[in-house]
Amino acid sequence: MQLKQKNKIIISAAGSRKTTFIVEDALSKEGISFIITYTNENYKSIRQRIVDLNGTIPERIRVIRWLPFLLSHWIKPYRNLLAENIPRLQGYFFPEVPANYKEYLRRRRITKDDILEYYFYGKQVVSESASDLAFICNEKSEGKVIERLETLCDNLYFDEVQDCAGWDLELFPLLFQSSINITLVGDNRQRTYITNYSTKNSKYSGTNIIEKFQEWHDDELCTLESRTECYRSNQIICSVADLIYPEMEKTISKNEDVTGHDGVFLVNIADVPNYIEEFEPQIMRYDKRTKISYKNVINFGMSKGLTFERTLLFPTGKIKTALKGNDISECGAKAKFYVALTRAKYSVAIVYDGQTEIDGIVRYSYD
Repeated sequence: MQLKQKNKIIISAAGSRKTTFIVEDALSKEGISFIITYTNENYKSIRQRIVDLNGTIPERIRVIRWLPFLLSHWIKPYRNLLAENIPRLQGYFFPEVPANYKEYLRRRRITKDDILEYYFYGKQVVSESASDLAFICNEKSEGKVIERLETLCDNLYFDEVQDCAGWDLELFPLLFQSSINITLVGDNRQRTYITNYSTKNSKYSGTNIIEKFQEWHDDELCTLESRTECYRSNQIICSVADLIYPEMEKTISKNEDVTGHDGVFLVNIADVPNYIEEFEPQIMRYDKRTKISYKNVINFGMSKGLTFERTLLFPTGKIKTALKGNDISECGAKAKFYVALTRAKYSVAIVYDGQTEIDGIVRYSYD
């Protein structure tokens, strides 16, 4: 089979049921399937989705977090090829501030040539360098890492692939060229955090990771597809969220429910108590720097993957400026705002006393 036919990247808009798609596809396939993701939250979500759809997790489907996958299948089996006296490895060391740890290495003049000092912290692998070390293991073993994986796995899925960065992006071409069927699913619009802060592949940071996906497609390593149907938010919400990334394909809502309060609204700060009492929205803010007195508040970035009937957003200064300037694509932290906008099924309210002429956003007033 040609590489391009067995490998695919799917850009999946918010609310397009990407995790359900991965689980259903894995359940339908023969052989062993690895489903990989980076965060603990998504790991738990995938496992629960399998149970919801199948009643139990079949032995042929294995859900694995990215860093344990690298440690168990790339690094540990070939650690003795890296240098002498490599200890028995016991997990990862996570630098509290990655930039400070790299500065510590620089001050001590520790380079990548010093394998033990650069990549390890005692018996632990430095998390920031895990994918770099995994790549080296495959090189030093002359491809044995990939050959071993081919005996263990028939289908490999990666959920939230937009989170990958640095040397992670050097590992996927190796997998593409294996006999394993590779499916990567994610959304560059929702890149609210990354797996590491390596300077490798830095030009693909943020939403620019889509350019790397396009390169792999152009090199005939994979197909590049889009899932544009949203089963969560109504069309008004989808259309407003699309304005943050006008260069992306438009989202088509499959939510046709009508509740009488549907769409995207502006609410004056003075009207917030009444609005909360009337509609009981989930309250959201960018981060803790936005001081509000309400309970059960969720930060924008932490809401990824969640669904609510209604939301009330406290915007940042840049979001307010974008509303005033009638160009929501100039909202600053675009990924987090896109995530926040696309959590609600029926209505999104933004706390803002000013005016805007952005299509789809209307004032909700108690006058």
